[in-house]
Amino acid sequence: PQNASTQKQAASYASRYNGQLLWNAIIPSGDVSPVAHAPGHVEYVICGTDGQVVLTFDAGEDRTSWYLTLMEDHVRATNAGDATLYQTLTKALDGKSFGGFGRTGVKEELRTAFKAWPVALACLEATPESQIFERRLADRPVLMDWTGDVTRNGGRVVLMGDAAHPMIPSQGQGTMMAWEDAADLASCVAPSIVSDQDPERGEGEGTDGVAKAVQRYVAQRAKRAARIQKMSADRYMGRKSSTFFPKKVLSLLKMKRDMTFVNQGYEPIDTKMTKKTGFTQKLKRRLSFGIVKG
Repeated sequence: PQNASTQKQAASYASRYNGQLLWNAIIPSGDVSPVAHAPGHVEYVICGTDGQVVLTFDAGEDRTSWYLTLMEDHVRATNAGDATLYQTLTKALDGKSFGGFGRTGVKEELRTAFKAWPVALACLEATPESQIFERRLADRPVLMDWTGDVTRNGGRVVLMGDAAHPMIPSQGQGTMMAWEDAADLASCVAPSIVSDQDPERGEGEGTDGVAKAVQRYVAQRAKRAARIQKMSADRYMGRKSSTFFPKKVLSLLKMKRDMTFVNQGYEPIDTKMTKKTGFTQKLKRRLSFGIVKG
């Protein structure tokens, strides 16, 4: 059973809805006419209304992934002025029917909401209603402690990916951060594991070595992930920029700094340890479970 402290911690890490609604699907690219994107490309259309976006991109294997977004406040305000426009959607939001695949009427609602955008209409036309997935976008507060109670888990249990830093999917960084996590976690713990299993390497550090490696991994990852998680929340899809020129310029400069940090700010864990000890190939074989041959 959870004690009061554990319950308080869980409550402080509750999910945070950012007010944006998202619909998406993955469909055969050949079914979309006119084409939604060039091969290997992303098309991103900001529709003018705050938080309203059409996003299409090449998902590989001749598939197209599309996203449509609206702010819930916009839906409700529009419905208050014209109850015929978003009446069904508003009822779904008020009840329990919103969310998941294939809500009845969702395709027609989106046709109405995105009638001025041909690429959105083309994607909707090519998508069966049963394949349209809808959800409220949410993340969680920044979490700097990824190991929890080390007195219970020995410091050898650690979070990564969305479990450690769930993000609003506005910058496309959720998967990228998970890949970085995986690379750094492997770089941190692999030397300890190989040392323990390889007689040529001498006596390893055992459990303590893995726990220290996990601490190093968290120290490497937590701050970077937190910054990108915050940036993803602040720059939600279709956010309107300020029309006040000085503020707009400052916002663009900050965006440039943020994107530079995203693209160039990753510094892999120092691999000198594996290079100078001469077991790089053996390490690769162990990490790839035999897929990579020396």
